[in-house]
Amino acid sequence: MQKVRVLGQPSTKRFHPNRIRTKDMSAVMVGRPPRYSVKVLKTAQDYLENYREEYNHAVPSVVGLCKVLNIAKSTIYRWCEEGNEELKDTLAKLQTNQELALINGGLTNEINPTITKLMMANHGYHEKTDIDVNNRTELLRTVRRLDGSEPELIEHAD
Repeated sequence: MQKVRVLGQPSTKRFHPNRIRTKDMSAVMVGRPPRYSVKVLKTAQDYLENYREEYNHAVPSVVGLCKVLNIAKSTIYRWCEEGNEELKDTLAKLQTNQELALINGGLTNEINPTITKLMMANHGYHEKTDIDVNNRTELLRTVRRLDGSEPELIEHAD
């Protein structure tokens, strides 16, 4: 006698507790991310050296490294907080290499200047316009003195 399963009722077939089934019924692991290992560090150092040639990334990034390692950004930052000094050093080198790649790519026009400008903000660069209020006041006094009339202040809409 064959058992018939009614739609809507759970299956009696047991699956591994750390696996879920997707629509195509392939198993996917869920749960705590993998632990930090020497292999992770070596892969990170390889990414740092070969991000363009081997991985086809325009600039090295933490997101790119996470994609290569197949982990979330929160995992790599958690590993750094746990005191993995080698990984911290590798991420610092990654940031330095990213900054250099952005500067060179921006200067040679290989990377879009707007994107370069946005990404450089992560490295402490910013566009700044200084307005010296004291010099503006002196300029207005000079204009008033020369032609004898009151200057008009023109407001610029940015």
